[in-house]
Amino acid sequence: MNWKPGRSWLVALALCPALVVATTAVSEASSLSPHGEIRFECSECHTTAGWAPLLEPLPFRHEETGFSLLG
Repeated sequence: MNWKPGRSWLVALALCPALVVATTAVSEASSLSPHGEIRFECSECHTTAGWAPLLEPLPFRHEETGFSLLG
């Protein structure tokens, strides 16, 4: 295939929207909560030192979410 200099720019410009869509999808996937649909701020249970250890006492109550812990 014989490419002309002007045509390369046109192809690159046409591919830009696909790159934006792919980048947005990856960034949204990485920001999903590992806890599913729970809508709490991370800092309500975790510290700035890391994901573990958790805050003591843990303010999160399973009973309030409909997923009570039994036993």
